[in-house]
Amino acid sequence: MSFERQQAILASPNSNIPPLGSVEGQQVLNMPNSATITAFIDSLKPSLLPSRCSRFFWGMFICFLPGPSRKVIEQLRRSNPEIFTAALKFIATPRTREELVALGSSMLVCDCPLDAAYWVHALVDKRPTTATEAAEQFFDSLCGIVRDGLGVQKRYTGTFSDWPTLDSLVRASEKSLKRTGSAIWPSKHSDVFLGKHEEVVSMVWRIFDTFPATQEPLRLFFVLWKLSPSTVSRAATLIDGSRWPAQLLSNANRTFDDSITKTRRFLKWPYNVM
Repeated sequence: MSFERQQAILASPNSNIPPLGSVEGQQVLNMPNSATITAFIDSLKPSLLPSRCSRFFWGMFICFLPGPSRKVIEQLRRSNPEIFTAALKFIATPRTREELVALGSSMLVCDCPLDAAYWVHALVDKRPTTATEAAEQFFDSLCGIVRDGLGVQKRYTGTFSDWPTLDSLVRASEKSLKRTGSAIWPSKHSDVFLGKHEEVVSMVWRIFDTFPATQEPLRLFFVLWKLSPSTVSRAATLIDGSRWPAQLLSNANRTFDDSITKTRRFLKWPYNVM
C-alpha cells in the first residue's frame, strides 16, 4: 500500500479518531479496543514473521506511554495480560542476528488490513525508511510494552533500592485477586521468564546488541535484572560473548549502589527539604 493511500485513509471521516475506552468510569483516549488487541496478538505468532508493519506496533506502544495512559496500562494488566505475554514470547523466541535484521525487511512497507485496528497508525509520526529502522521501531515497541506491563516505570523512579522484586509483583497480583477477583500481570514468575529464563535474557540482550540505536530493549534488560538480579546475572554469564553484559551489570550495580549512598547522605543533610 502506498504512503499516499495510507494518508488518504487516515484523513477520511472517523478513521483517525482513536477509540474511547472506559477506565474506572472515566473515558480515556487511545484505549486499545478488543479488535486492536486481537490484531496485536494475532500478528505476533513466534514462529512467523509479524503480519503488520512496524508503525502498527509503534502506535500500540504510544497507547502505553506514561501520563494519562497509566490508567490504560493498569487496566490492560488486569483485563488483557495476553498482550504482554504475546510480546514477551515473540521477544524471547530464539533468533540469530540475521533473522532479527530480516524482521525489519518484512515490516518496512505497510500492508496492514484496513480493519478496526488500523487507527493506531494515526498516532505515529515516525515512518521508517530502512529495514533497520523498521526493526528498531518494532523492538522498541515490544520491549517498551513489556516494560510498561511490569508496572515499574512510574512508581519506582527514585533510588533503585525502592524498586520491587518479581516476588513482590506476584504477591501484589495475589492480593489483587483476593480483593477484586482480578489478578494483575505478572501473576507468577513464569509470566516473565516463561520457564526459560536463559532464552529470555539472552534474546533481550541480543536484540539490543543487534540494534544498539534502540532504547527499550536495554531498559527492559535492566528492569528484568532489578526484578530478579540473581536470575538475570546467572543467565548473563551464558550469553555469547558474555563479558560485555556481565561487565555492564557489574558496573551498573556499583553505580546504583553509589547513587543510593549519595541519596541517603543528601536526605540526612539538615538543610535539604524533599
